[in-house]
Amino acid sequence: MEIRPPYALVLDPSDNVATVLSDVEIGETVILKGKAGSIISAEKILFGHKIALLAIRAGEDILKYGQKIGIATTDIHPGAWVHLHTMASALDAGFRKRIEL
Repeated sequence: MEIRPPYALVLDPSDNVATVLSDVEIGETVILKGKAGSIISAEKILFGHKIALLAIRAGEDILKYGQKIGIATTDIHPGAWVHLHTMASALDAGFRKRIEL
């Protein structure tokens, strides 16, 4: 049985995150699809979740689909899991502003 490396899908060249296409363990090399290269996973990341492709500082935009989907709430290291514990959703922030009016 052939063991295949995990893959992550990069949807736009400007993205700073990719979506993992299987569960990824700490230290695994994740092959990128949609962009040349790979990234080493800094932590366990479950299927369908985002992996940071580069360092993202607190306050910087999270880009997926070539669009801002959120803002980093803490510094995010390359290979880290990017989820609601490290980012605020752009949609949620807009929603909060609308209900406060």
